[in-house]
Amino acid sequence: MAPRLESIADQIQEHLTPQRILEIINYRVDTVLAQDATVKAFCPIHGELVFRTLIIDPGQKRFRCSYSLCPGNTGGDLIDLYALAKKTGRTEAMKLLLTHIPVSVDWDAARIEAEAASEEEAVAEETRAPEEHPAAVGADLLERPNRSEVETPPVDEAPPRREKAEKPKRRDPLAEAEALLEEKRYDEAERLFTKVAAADRTNALRALMGRAKCLEALDRREPLGKLYPKVIAAALAAGEVTAAQAYFRRHCEAAVSVGEILEVLQTLAEPCRKATTGISPLLEAVMARAEKCESHGDFAAALALYRAAEPFAPPELDLTSFVTSLLCQLGRTDEALQVHEEQLGRARQAGDLAAALDCLRAMIELDPTRADLRQGFIETAIEDGLSPELFREVLGIIDVWIGESEFGLAREALDLLAHYLPNEAAIQQRLWTIARDQGDDQGAKTTALRLAQLHRQEGRPDEAVHYLEMLPRDTGSPEHIEVLAQCLFDAGQIDRAVETLTGLARHYEAAGAFAASEPLYERLTLWQSQEPRWRAKQAKCKQSMGQTAAALALYEQAGMEFLAFGRLEEAAEVWTEALTIDPAAIDIAQAQYNLLNQLDRAKDARRLLTSTVNYLKLNRGPKAAAEFFSGCVGTREPSIESSLLLSDLWGQAENRDQAIAALRAAMSRARRENDTEALIRLAQRWLAHDPTDTAALEILAQHGPTSSNASERRRMMVQLGETYLAHEDWERAAGVYATLLEAEPGEPKFLEKLMLCHEKRGDLDAAHRLRFHLAERHYAQGQWTACQELLAPLAAGRRPEPVVQHLLLQCHIHQGETAPAERLAEALLAQARGAGDFDAAITVAEQIGVESRAEFYDKTGALRDMVQNHLLQ
Repeated sequence: MAPRLESIADQIQEHLTPQRILEIINYRVDTVLAQDATVKAFCPIHGELVFRTLIIDPGQKRFRCSYSLCPGNTGGDLIDLYALAKKTGRTEAMKLLLTHIPVSVDWDAARIEAEAASEEEAVAEETRAPEEHPAAVGADLLERPNRSEVETPPVDEAPPRREKAEKPKRRDPLAEAEALLEEKRYDEAERLFTKVAAADRTNALRALMGRAKCLEALDRREPLGKLYPKVIAAALAAGEVTAAQAYFRRHCEAAVSVGEILEVLQTLAEPCRKATTGISPLLEAVMARAEKCESHGDFAAALALYRAAEPFAPPELDLTSFVTSLLCQLGRTDEALQVHEEQLGRARQAGDLAAALDCLRAMIELDPTRADLRQGFIETAIEDGLSPELFREVLGIIDVWIGESEFGLAREALDLLAHYLPNEAAIQQRLWTIARDQGDDQGAKTTALRLAQLHRQEGRPDEAVHYLEMLPRDTGSPEHIEVLAQCLFDAGQIDRAVETLTGLARHYEAAGAFAASEPLYERLTLWQSQEPRWRAKQAKCKQSMGQTAAALALYEQAGMEFLAFGRLEEAAEVWTEALTIDPAAIDIAQAQYNLLNQLDRAKDARRLLTSTVNYLKLNRGPKAAAEFFSGCVGTREPSIESSLLLSDLWGQAENRDQAIAALRAAMSRARRENDTEALIRLAQRWLAHDPTDTAALEILAQHGPTSSNASERRRMMVQLGETYLAHEDWERAAGVYATLLEAEPGEPKFLEKLMLCHEKRGDLDAAHRLRFHLAERHYAQGQWTACQELLAPLAAGRRPEPVVQHLLLQCHIHQGETAPAERLAEALLAQARGAGDFDAAITVAEQIGVESRAEFYDKTGALRDMVQNHLLQ
């Protein structure tokens, strides 16, 4: 082929697939079988009708027909397949395929190139030796001429370039018969093929096959029925098993007698087993003929064919169903059952439960009255795992028994199923039906309860309610009422569910079965989360069961829920019940106290507060009572009496800080209310805890004893001043001592304290004045040493005042301290002279006085006195 045509062929091959080429050929496309590595179809080349002999490799895009007489037996690519199917040349096939696939080529140029190549090939063929050139009719059908009969040109002579070899002038009979067959002269060809088959044993098969084609074309079925066995025998003799199988198929289609088919089948069976094709083609042919017989109502013939094929059938091909079906058609049911019995035994022996189930199905269909077959099917189905499909079949059998009132068989089967499937509602439903129909009330109740639980688990509460409502609601066995309530709730019927469960809970309570009623109330709490009374009921059950801690927790929670929903009176009732269990439940008592005040029940609140405080004080100590009291008061300002009580409790609990804090709160309220009596009482109570507390002392000093009890007032003021000094509050301390000095002017003790306050405050002038004044008082009282100690800091300054020095000189003189007195006197004289103040100097000198002069002279002498007082004047 020319290169350009080869390129076009490659493009066409690339766009073709097995499915596409078969669709273009359009021969029995609906029967194409696509497998993993191959595509099988009925061959369009020889018009195959029975077997898929055409095999296509999708990867290689090549084909081959397994029928040896088919022109496609040698194989080829997909273009060759199309050419052979359409009986045209390859080039023409390519041209036709281009109309079906999207390939754009220059077909005219390719055709011219192909014609030129063909012309060159023809010229080359003409130059060949005659013995190399095949005959025009075909090399396989004509005799070759002897070499002696062919004229050979001399060696030195070249043969004419365009001269063709001579054609043989005579044909052999077989070739002539085939030529007649090609010309469709079937009668003449048939007669000639008959003669060749009788005369030429070597070509007998070829001649018989040719004759068969002629008779097929002439549609002479009776001669064909006799001829096909001969063709098959000849094919077997020639070792052509595939051809024998093909003609056996035709024989099955054309034979008049089934006996003829069976006879040939016996002959072909063993060779086919040894051949690569196997026995399958024979069986397919026999089954096709059997189906044809069956379709025409010839059941006996079909039965004979199936039974004849049974020994040759492979394990995967089961012909029993065909045989038994035909036996039933012939009215031989017993024989059909016997066949199934044998098949059932083989299946059980092989452990093939699926096959055993198929046998049992067929047997039940043949004889529906046999209960043992149904029981066997149920047992086998359970043994096989009881798939959903098998389970439905088993239930169908049981339903038949129930419909026939065979309750014993049905119950036995259902009990067996329930053992393997305890949670299957369909089983319990049928058990309930049987119990109901037989009047077994207890069995119906038990089954209904079980059925309701299963329906509920499967999310079908409405069906559960349906079964439970048909049972009596006797209180002797109320378990189904609880299940009914739950199912009603699951079905969305909340009110009915609550009503049903409440009735059952009350029944248990009335019987004293609090352990049974408590979980029911808990469930009601879950169902109606906005209804706290169920929690209160649950708490009551816990209380009756002696579980006080749990009851208290539930009462507290129920009260809080009532409170949240604005149901205050119910909350108070619940908490009152809780406090009867434990009066020391501080949290509940505090909440109850606040709630009673909120309800304007102040008297009840005070009563609760008093009783709880006393109980706590007695059983848990004053600290617990004080903590409870504080919690009740909370952020609100307590009354004076309450604060006094709280202070006493904290004092008894030895918590001084809390006790004082309570008193401080009471004092603040007493001040606002101008309750002087209460202030004084609170201050006195405060000083009992802290004798140095300034606030209390101020109160008592301000509002305490009047002038009629001045000593007590003075004591409080002194104590207040000392407290201020201890706290280094110099300002307030100075005020207190100033007040005291107003009442007792010149009191040295007060003057000293006041002087200290001024010094600490940094008011040195005031402090110096007080110091000098105090020193004068000590001097007047003859307390020279004390006076000196007070004056010493004043005299130690850089420029002490003369009056201070003069008073200090007097103290030295009075104490007989001559040396300090002289130094101080000299300093004074020097200071006076420097200032020109002689009067002051004389005055100073004479101020010594005469009352103690004798003592002075005894110590210092008259000379010194004269020098000091006169000579220096």
